[in-house]
Amino acid sequence: MKGEVELALRWNAGIGESPAWSDPEQALFWIDIEGCQINQFDPSSGENRVWDLPTTPGCFVFRGGGGAIIPCQDGIYDLDFADGTLRCLEKAPFDPAIWRFNDGKCDRQGRLWVGSMPLTLEEIGEIKGTLYRYDGAEILATMNIDIPNGLAFSPDGETMYRAESLQRKIYAYDYDAKVGTFSNERMFAEFTPKLGFPDGATVDSGGGYWVALANGESGGHVARIKPDGELDFYLDTPVSSPLMVAFGGPNFSTLYITSGKYLASASHPNFELCGSIFAVETDYCGIAESIFQPRKA
Repeated sequence: MKGEVELALRWNAGIGESPAWSDPEQALFWIDIEGCQINQFDPSSGENRVWDLPTTPGCFVFRGGGGAIIPCQDGIYDLDFADGTLRCLEKAPFDPAIWRFNDGKCDRQGRLWVGSMPLTLEEIGEIKGTLYRYDGAEILATMNIDIPNGLAFSPDGETMYRAESLQRKIYAYDYDAKVGTFSNERMFAEFTPKLGFPDGATVDSGGGYWVALANGESGGHVARIKPDGELDFYLDTPVSSPLMVAFGGPNFSTLYITSGKYLASASHPNFELCGSIFAVETDYCGIAESIFQPRKA
């Protein structure tokens, strides 16, 4: 690694998630689930622009033309960054009084994969969530899950990853990019209580899987897992609650880390920094996240 994990943006996000780098803007976009906001952080100026949302977001993906597709508690929305226009594309395929959307990513062909989870952690396990595929024409339920996290696709698009946070496990699947289906579930990685709970993830150009590990016995961490499932190394983060990671910067070698105060330990010496964004220069090159490509009905 080239450097230490450093503070990039001091903020007070309740649940800072879904970071994604926009190369045209040279900016990091991210959401605060608890604050019902999507943000644009400019590392060169230090400014953070905010768009307020009418309902709780789970994640977002870029779409063509300068906008975002945002799965929210009551439906999937389209936001135009230029004029702030927000419109609902699809109603949620569940009762928003019980579930909400959480983690999501596009596959290399631009289909959106996004999971739902119960509104309260106490209901997890008793009430299952669902992993959905959305292509602009339909929302398809594919499997039952507990907490959707860690979604990512290998550089060649032939492997899909997802995390079950409370199990501290990452699963891998063979992915058929032609039709958008997965098969052959297998254990990819498992973490000890010392390292924490796996949350949001990304991949680098070499196929390494990077995942935020929150609330471990030894604090917060970010781990890189080799394509064969072996732990390569992990980084310590200044806060106990790193929540998701994304590569960005001019060379896509800067790893950005979002965090939150949600479930963070107030006894942690850097609790006041929970909810901020951190960055570290790496020896690795990330991959731009795929933009949403709608299929006509």
